[in-house]
Formats: sequence, C-alpha cells, structure tokens
Amino acid sequence: MLISQVRETLKQYKEEDLRLLLAEIYKSIPKKIREDKDIDDMINDLHAYKSIGKNAREADGKKGIEEIKPKIELFIDYAYEGYYFAPNKNIHKKERPKWRFQVKAFIKDLESIPAIGKEGREATNLLRRIYEMLCYACHTYLFNSDNPFRAVGIQQSALLEKVISRMLEGGVSDECIKSAIELFINNDIYRGELDLELVITVANQMKTTDAKEIAISQCKLIKKELIAGQAKGSKKTSHTYYGDDKFRMTEKRNNLTKLIFMIYLNLYENEKAIKYFQSNYIERDKERTQAFLLHYLMQCECMPDWIKEYEQGLEKGMEFKESYQREYQYIMENQSFSGTWL
Repeated sequence: MLISQVRETLKQYKEEDLRLLLAEIYKSIPKKIREDKDIDDMINDLHAYKSIGKNAREADGKKGIEEIKPKIELFIDYAYEGYYFAPNKNIHKKERPKWRFQVKAFIKDLESIPAIGKEGREATNLLRRIYEMLCYACHTYLFNSDNPFRAVGIQQSALLEKVISRMLEGGVSDECIKSAIELFINNDIYRGELDLELVITVANQMKTTDAKEIAISQCKLIKKELIAGQAKGSKKTSHTYYGDDKFRMTEKRNNLTKLIFMIYLNLYENEKAIKYFQSNYIERDKERTQAFLLHYLMQCECMPDWIKEYEQGLEKGMEFKESYQREYQYIMENQSFSGTWL
C-alpha cells in the first residue's frame, strides 16, 4: 500500500484496535531491523525521533574524527554540568530529552572508525568517555533517566565489551590491559546489571594465555596499590580513602578478586581459582564467602567444583541457606543445576 492508503485505512480502527495492530506489527519486525531503524526509540518518543530525522542521525557516521570529536566533547561537558537534566540557558527544555538519540548516534559514529591508527585511538578514547559518563549517570542524575544504558538501548556489559575490545585490538601490553581493568573497577555498575556479567565480559576479552597471565598480574598489582592507598588514607581519616569510602574500596578489591577467579577458570585452573577466591574475597565471615563462591561457581556452570565446595563447607560446620540446600538436592537427583537464583 501507499502511505496515503495506509493513513486512510487506519482511520477505520478504534484506539484499542490501533494498539493491537501496532503490537502485532512490532512483533513481526526482525530484531536487527528494529535496532538498525531505532524502532524502540521511535515508540518511546515519537516527536523527538522525528525532530532529529533519519538524515541527521546517519550523517555523522560519514564524517571523520575531526568533525565528531568536538560534538562529543561538548556533549560530555554539558552532561556533567547537568544541562540535560536541570533548567539552564545552554540546552533548551525541548532538546534535553533527545540526549539518548545523540549518544546512540555517537556510539555508531565511533564504532564506524577502525580502532587501529591515530583516529582509531581517539575514537576509542571517546567511546571510553561515553561509557564512563553513562556509568556516572547510574548514580547521579545527568539525564532524566535512572537507567541511562537502557535509555540508549545498550547493556552496560555490551558497551564495556566494545570499548575493551577496541583498546586491545592493536595488541596486548601491561599498560593497555591495566587500563582495561581499571575501566571496569573504577566505574559504577548499574544496579540492574549483574556484576558477574561485567567480570565475564572483561575476562573473555583476554583471548590468549599471555593476555590472561598479564591480566592476573595486573589485577594483583592494582590490588596492592589499592591496599597501600587504603593504609595511607586510614592514617588521615577513618571514613575515606582517596575520595572513596571504605565500602567502595572493598567493592573494588572484591571485583579484582572475582576477575582473577574468572581468568583462572578460563585457564582451566579451577583449584587455583577457588583457593584464590577463598583467601582474598572480603566478607564478614568464611560462611558468606563460601556462599558467594558457590553462587559464582553455579553461574559459571562448574558443577563438580560446586558439589565439592558445598560438601566441604558442611564438613566445616557451615550452615547454608535453604536455597543452597535445595540446589544440592536437585543436583544429586538430576546431575545438573536447577537454573534458579540462589
């Protein structure tokens, strides 16, 4: 049908029938086309979508870094100033909700630039800064959204993977791997995202044995630096360490422990992974540490290790929650994990 015929035909439908029709049409569109055409954005905010226009969204992808960079840097500066959230003279009220379309376009623009070379490195750095900005916006309102990653239409782990993959594309080194690890531990995790997903994302980017071993070494080095900074900071104040509170510092150290644990698993050194986790994970008691270990072993589908660690915990007098007891019974009967949340 011609668009004029479509408009005429739609006039015969009642409002509830139009909703049903739209839902059926949406279901019939392949996921890739929905993503490429920004169909979700169109549904979420039709007027903002139309005001930007297809040509405007696609134009930047054909430009070089010298044209894209100033726009992105200005956007990031304005975002941190709160201009896309609070009333101000720099960004008109009608333009503020369009931030998510801009970020989505920026990501596409930067991805279109090959990672190798000077322009590629600049593009990767800008992509990294966008990731850091969205992480910051997870706990501080920069935009009118409590989930900036979902607003942009990408999972946090997926954007982290894009950035780290580009960072390592030119070859692995101590410096670039350390930088990738710090990108992970120094930025907040959105509360709806599983921390283990981000750990797995980083670990899986270490493709070779050399990269994995360098990553383990760098994780341990970063942890030593954190501990040294924590000790130095504790002499000045009992509340903060270099601007981070004690909880945040513990979280960083535990994330490093989980990353080392995951990389050891990827090296098929399960026993070393488990021993390292048990010796380094910070919890109030060994029973809770063992419970977290069982949780992560289940997520990684390490069933023989799960059974062994559960039984050893019982032998040591540990009392696990009922959900762990049910999981053990299920494994004994079915020789597989139940798939339920512990």
